[in-house]
Amino acid sequence: MNGVVVFAYHNMGLMALRALIDSGVNIHLVVTHKDNPNENIWFHSVAKLCKEKNIKFIYAEDFSIKEMNEIFCDYDISVIFSIYYRYLLPTSLLKKARYGAVNMHGSYLPKYRGRVPVNWQIINGEKESGVTLHYMIDKPDAGDIIDQTQVGITLYDTPVTLFAKLEKAGKKILNRSLNGILNGTCDRVPQDHTKATYYGGRKPEDGKIDWSWVSERIYNFIRGVTKPYPGAFSYIKDNKIIIWKASIKNLKEIDKKFIPGMVIVDKDQVYVGTGDGLIQLNKIHVNDKDYVYFNSIDLLQNGNRFTLN
Repeated sequence: MNGVVVFAYHNMGLMALRALIDSGVNIHLVVTHKDNPNENIWFHSVAKLCKEKNIKFIYAEDFSIKEMNEIFCDYDISVIFSIYYRYLLPTSLLKKARYGAVNMHGSYLPKYRGRVPVNWQIINGEKESGVTLHYMIDKPDAGDIIDQTQVGITLYDTPVTLFAKLEKAGKKILNRSLNGILNGTCDRVPQDHTKATYYGGRKPEDGKIDWSWVSERIYNFIRGVTKPYPGAFSYIKDNKIIIWKASIKNLKEIDKKFIPGMVIVDKDQVYVGTGDGLIQLNKIHVNDKDYVYFNSIDLLQNGNRFTLN
């Protein structure tokens, strides 16, 4: 009996798997990831849903590509779906599906190919994101487009709020394209590779703030890696400060001289000089605690000045 194989992880993968289940698609197998104990797992579990629905699943970390190829030989696979699966699928697996392999990507391709597109789009101050369904080839996020839709990004969006928008949009385009994908009859539009942009993965140490940047760039950087991600950070002397939330402050409202990185405490409010103005710190983490009211922090006493580095 023909059916599909689904590679899925994260809330986006869970959303797509639920959509396939609700549509009555025959799911031969789900391939997901083991949660990394060193990672903040804020999203829901694909494996848990498989257990609840009695769907066969395996963890990618337990099998080699050769072993997966052997497992797939047991199934009549019409389509392979990949939704927020963390590895690029090799051609040997892609060829196992009669009508091809389909990926869901969290950007309006060909922009923001590659890793963590949601974070990068916020960091770069984009006003629009999107979700794209596309066929998979041997290059990441470069195959023909099946369907896509744009999603707005506000100045107050964080990765969590943007992901929520993308889940809704992703479910909509998956449902409207599903029959054509399963029958191999959907339209496909080649990407304009001359307009493609590509971004790589991010590590916690990439979150260090350069205070010579302009305020808007720092503000977007902070919200782009805020909770549940490791956060943007700086140091006062040897003390690491993670900045979870900030806002841009008009220079005219603060009668203080400053340089980039200088901390100014004014009327119990904390500001940091940037390349073109001031950033107000609204929520930070220091000495293993989160703070909103900064006058309780010994490091930031009213009347004193420090420099973040």
